[in-house]
Order: sequence, then structure tokens, then C-alpha cells
Amino acid sequence: MVLGASASVAAADECYRGPGTYLVCGVERPHRARAAVWYEAELGWTRFDVGGYRADGELLRVGPRVAFGPLFYVGAEADFGRVSSVNNADGSATGAFGRTDPTSGEMPPSGGLGGSFGAVKLLAGLHANAGLLSGAAELAGGLRIAALTSEYTGVVASGDYAVVEGRARLDLWLTPRVTVGALAGVDLTDRNNVTVALTVGLHFHRFDRVR
Repeated sequence: MVLGASASVAAADECYRGPGTYLVCGVERPHRARAAVWYEAELGWTRFDVGGYRADGELLRVGPRVAFGPLFYVGAEADFGRVSSVNNADGSATGAFGRTDPTSGEMPPSGGLGGSFGAVKLLAGLHANAGLLSGAAELAGGLRIAALTSEYTGVVASGDYAVVEGRARLDLWLTPRVTVGALAGVDLTDRNNVTVALTVGLHFHRFDRVR
């Protein structure tokens, strides 16, 4: 009776149910990679070309991420931003976009140029952890829509553009569920289009289930 009870306990401790209805005993239960989900917000600065002009602006980027195991993750994101300055494509100051003053007959300066932009992208990344630090390389692709405007003449330039961006980033775990970090990215189709940002991540699972 004692031996039977011991065997029953061993079976309960060391066996698990396999793909069918049978029990698998005497081997370690296979590890199943579980997804880890987090949401990320980024606040940054970006430069991109629109209709032959170079625009600088501030952006807010938000989106979810899903990690599959300790290395690979995917995500989606949306950018919302405003254009703060506009120059020619070579970096020189733009000409005037205004109305002739009826009194002096002169064209006012090109102040008042601005605009807005937005983007939607999908991304994939590889990351690695070292203590409380996490480094990653990302590839993101999608569509940007932008419009440059003058307070005198309205829309100066607009368009939608494909974006293929390579990024490098470094994050710090403040708590098991909160990270902060920084990233830098460049459009692989136009090296003049760049982005730098500060990031914060809110993670549903402790350390994304890698610890």
C-alpha cells in the first residue's frame, strides 16, 4: 500500500498529459514560449521631406508590442505630429509664401510656415537583455501623410510617402512592468529622414516573461 501511494504521488508530480489522452511520464515537460504584451508611448523629434521641402517637427507615437520569447517581437504604431520649421531640401531658408502688402508692395517674410503629419507602421524587432538594460534593433514600415501650410496662402505642399525605417534603441527597467528608454531611427530610402525619441513602456507581464 505504501509503495502504491508513493507511485501515485510520483505520477502526479512527474507526468503531464500529452497531445492525446495519454500521460507522459519520466521526461521534463516541454517549454512553451508565451507571448508578452506591452504598450509604448514615444515623444520625439523628426525630420522628413515633403514636396521638395525639409520639415522638422515634434511627434507623439503610440502602439502595442507583442514579444514571442526572449528575442523576437512585433508591433504596430501610429504617429501624430506638428511641423515646427520648414526649409528647402538643401537646408537653406525657404522663400516667402505670402501676400503682397497693398501699402508697401513688398512680400512679407516666410514666417507662418507650419503643418501637420501622421503615420501608421508595422514593425519587427530583436532585443536582448543584460541586467536591467535591454537593447534592440527594429525595422518599421508604413505610410506617412504630411501637409505644409502657410498662414497666408494655405497648403504649400502635401503628400503621402512610404516609410522604411531602421532603428536602434536602449531601454531601462524601472520596475518589472515599466521601462524608459531612447531610440534613434533613419529612413532607409532617404537618409535625410531621421527620428530621435524618448520612450516609456507599460508591460502586462513581469519583465516580459524572460525572467
